[in-house]
Amino acid sequence: MNNKEPIQLVEVAPRDGFQAVKPFIATEQKLAVTEALIAAGFERVEVGAFVSPKAIPQMVDTEAIHRLLAERALSNSVRLSTLVPNATGGIRALEAGVADLVFVLSASESHNKSNVKRPVAESLVELERIIAAGRR
Repeated sequence: MNNKEPIQLVEVAPRDGFQAVKPFIATEQKLAVTEALIAAGFERVEVGAFVSPKAIPQMVDTEAIHRLLAERALSNSVRLSTLVPNATGGIRALEAGVADLVFVLSASESHNKSNVKRPVAESLVELERIIAAGRR
C-alpha cells in the first residue's frame, strides 16, 4: 500500500479503559491521564461517554471532564470526543457543548442488541434524532 494520506490515531483509554474499572477514578486523575495523552502527541482523544450512571458509573463525570478540559485551553489541534449510545446521550452531549460525538452502531443485529440493547433500525432512529438536535 502506497497511501500518502496521514494516519490519525484516536486514543480511547479515558473512555474504554476507564469504563471497566469498578472503583471510581477521581475526575482530576482522569484529567491528568487525558492531558498526558495529549502531551504525548495524541490529537484525538475519546474522553468519556454520555451513558446512564446506572449502566456505567465511571462515566458520570464526562460532562465535567469536557468542561474542565475546555477551560484549560488545550491546543486547537486536539479533538476531544465522547461516545453516545443513544439520542438521550447524544442530546446531553450536544447540550454540554461537545462537538465531536462517537455514535455506537453495530453492523450485526446480534451485536447491536447485546451492546446497546436495541435493533439496528432503532439505533438508526436514535442517530437521526441526534443529527436533528445537532442541526438545531
